Amino acid sequence: MKRSVLSLILVMLSSYVFASDGELALKGSNLIPYVWKVSKDANLQLSQADVDIHKWPSINLGISWERQGYFSADKELVLATYFDVSKARADRREVPFQLAVNLQCKVLEVYLNGNKIGENFQFQNRPTVISVTESQLLFDKRNLIVLKIANVKWTGGICKNIFRLTHPDFASSDSISLKTAVPANTYYEKDNLDFSVLYKLNGRIPAKLKMTVISDFHDTVATRNFGLIKEDRSFAVSLKRRLFKPGFYHIIVYTDGPFYEQADMWIAIEPERISCSEDGAPNLKTWWDKTKLELDSIGAQTEMTKLTDSGNPSKDVYKVEFTSLENIRITGFMFVPKKEGRFPAILHVPGYGQAYTSGSFSSNTEDVIEFAVAIRGQSPSNKVINPGFGVVGLAAYKIDDPRTYIYRGAYMDCLRALDILRSFSRTDSSRVAVMGGSQGGGLSLATAALAGNKIKACVTLCPFLSDLAHHGIVREVWQREKFYFSKAYECEMETIDSTLSYVDVKNMAPWITAKVFFASALFDDDCPSHVGFAAFNKINAEKRYKIYPNDGHMVLANEAKDDGYHFLKDVLGY
Repeated sequence: MKRSVLSLILVMLSSYVFASDGELALKGSNLIPYVWKVSKDANLQLSQADVDIHKWPSINLGISWERQGYFSADKELVLATYFDVSKARADRREVPFQLAVNLQCKVLEVYLNGNKIGENFQFQNRPTVISVTESQLLFDKRNLIVLKIANVKWTGGICKNIFRLTHPDFASSDSISLKTAVPANTYYEKDNLDFSVLYKLNGRIPAKLKMTVISDFHDTVATRNFGLIKEDRSFAVSLKRRLFKPGFYHIIVYTDGPFYEQADMWIAIEPERISCSEDGAPNLKTWWDKTKLELDSIGAQTEMTKLTDSGNPSKDVYKVEFTSLENIRITGFMFVPKKEGRFPAILHVPGYGQAYTSGSFSSNTEDVIEFAVAIRGQSPSNKVINPGFGVVGLAAYKIDDPRTYIYRGAYMDCLRALDILRSFSRTDSSRVAVMGGSQGGGLSLATAALAGNKIKACVTLCPFLSDLAHHGIVREVWQREKFYFSKAYECEMETIDSTLSYVDVKNMAPWITAKVFFASALFDDDCPSHVGFAAFNKINAEKRYKIYPNDGHMVLANEAKDDGYHFLKDVLGY
């Protein structure tokens, strides 16, 4: 009995490969299409070899989950696709095929033609490789592979999914690369909509090459069939200008058998001409002026405590606590140069779920004061309001009424923090800025709009809280999230949309007088470029923007953040 159990364990271990074979599986020609079918029916019998998947909606494993409307609320999904293996290419010295698996989720089960071949794979640095024998495949017939997945991961728009079936004897995989001749993949009025495709036929098997162009609003704008590619080719593609209005477009070029590869890129077309209709709440400016008067009636009761063990060599660190709207106590951390004098200052406002600490900004040694404030509901300002960051979390908090909605108070938290920063004895109040990314990008725009001439500069990186009506069309996940909000608060979707019209920074952007730097990443699925430009284009003050063509949402923590700091150094003069 012990011997048989040991043999079974050895067989199971031998079917999963984690080392160098994984590299081989990634390089060989791939038999699995990128486009699959998806079902939310977790009760399906995956062991059925004849599951009918034709009527299921499609999903592309080469594109982020969020772009296709799937996120953490989808507890379990079933994915399935058909593929073919030609007997003419299957005489492989009895060496098994290799299935490389690494999806941005948890793969619960993998079935091939009704037989389980793997289970419980997490997303990791290297793919798991499953050995697939010839006896498990159907040659010159249709094969069916089915997955059950869970815990779909947040991607920020950058897809890293891998699912490839190859053989060690296959030739190297073909490759597709796309390139524009315009900076940042951004076309303006006089530019031809041209780009190049480079196809490397490493596999030596002719491939059918196709293209689809989809707008950020999910409309298919153009398709093209390049035919059978029999050799390495580099060719130019020209899109018809009349089909493309100002906006953002996803170009996907792919092979459609017998092997499968895919490449994609986003382009921007005249983003400064994007215009959205006015949909702000009635008398919006008056409503916010009254809210500011309500804040003024509440004493700040500011307490500043110098922290002696901060470990910051160049700056003194203060814990700052103050009272904001609805008498909520707010906490932040202020970082002040140790040297004497008055300095320019930056108010940092947080991204969704971001928690500032006394160690934040410890690497910044510039002669500038930085004040990082946590809005209500975010640590450490979550003693009274603490809805968390689940599907029905902070963004949903009391969304059934604009007067109680979390962002009405949050905007006032930022405004009061700005006043405290400006009145601090070491601050040069003529050189004050606000900076934030994602939710913080929306908060920075709201602060700049409500503060008027109190600030000199505003940095907004991939902002949330803008053009919230279109946000739910471009990013379908947002529309789904709002549905969960309506269930939790037992209100209609129209009520939610009405509340959001009071806090949508697109409608507040014309009030901004500060100089603005706006960063946008074309692959960003959290805060798509359209919603940021909807606000940016309504700003009448001096402004500039930068597009990051190959990045997703987390560009705000890297290159875009650095560019924002360079902008502030130039404007504030430090």
